[in-house]
Amino acid sequence: MNFTDMKKGIFCADKIVCMSQIWKNHSSWSYLKQKRPDHGIYYLAGGDCEYVMPGGEKKSFKQGDIMYIPKGINYEVYFNNINENDDKILKSAYLINFNLTDTKGNETAFSDGIEHIYSDTDGTLEEMFENIVSLYFKNRVLSTKSEFYAILSQIAEKRTEENGSAVWEGIKYIEDNFNQPITVGELAKMCAVSETSFRRIFKETTGESPVRYINRLKIAKAKELLKSSEITVDEIAYFLGFYDKSYFCKTFKSITNLTPAQYRKHRLRR
Repeated sequence: MNFTDMKKGIFCADKIVCMSQIWKNHSSWSYLKQKRPDHGIYYLAGGDCEYVMPGGEKKSFKQGDIMYIPKGINYEVYFNNINENDDKILKSAYLINFNLTDTKGNETAFSDGIEHIYSDTDGTLEEMFENIVSLYFKNRVLSTKSEFYAILSQIAEKRTEENGSAVWEGIKYIEDNFNQPITVGELAKMCAVSETSFRRIFKETTGESPVRYINRLKIAKAKELLKSSEITVDEIAYFLGFYDKSYFCKTFKSITNLTPAQYRKHRLRR
C-alpha cells in the first residue's frame, strides 16, 4: 500500500485516537525502548521537529508539515524553534493515532518509514485537525472517523494537485504527440524530475503508468480510425508508432478485449 491508496480508499482505519499537544523548546519524546504501537498522522502547528532513527538517520520538519508515522518503528523526536511567548500558538501539534488494515483485514501501512505527506503552508487543513480533536473528546465516534477519512481525502487531493503540476508538461506533450516515439526518461527530463519521481507522480496523478496512459490514447485513436476509415491495420499500427503489428494487436486486445479486425467487423455490423 502507498499514499496513492489514500485517494482510492482501499483501506480501513479504526481505533482512532486524537489529541493536541503543547511542546516546549528542546523537549523530546522517545520510542527507542519500545516500538510505536499504532500508526500516526502528525500535524506540526508550531516550531520545528527532528526525528532521529536508531541508525542515526534524521528527518526534519517545519511548521505546517503533515507527516505519516508507521506502526512498529523506533525513533526519538526533538522539538525546537517554538515561540513560547506567542499567545497565538496555543498548540504545537495535532496527532491522530489509528489502526490500519487492507480490504482483506490484514495489517498494512502507507509507508515503511516516517514520511512527509503534505505541507499545509496556508493553514487550510489545520481547522480540520482542530475539529477532529474536538469530536474525539466529545466521544462522537462516527463523526471522528468520518472527519479522519475527510482529512485523508483532502491530503490525497492536495497531493495530486501539487504533484500533478510537476508532470503536467509531460502529460500535455503525450496528449499532443502520442503517436510519436518518446521515452519516459525524455518526459522526466522535460519536467525536470528524475525518471523514478516522474513515474511515481504520473501514476499518482493519472492512476496509470506513463506507458499505459500512452497506449490507451493510441488505442482510442485506433478505434476511431478502424470505424471511420478504410486504412489497413498495418497502416494504423505504423501511424500510431507501433512498428510491430503483433504488439499493436496485443495492446489493442488488452484494452478492448477484441483484436483490431474483430473490432472493425463488430462496428461494421452495427
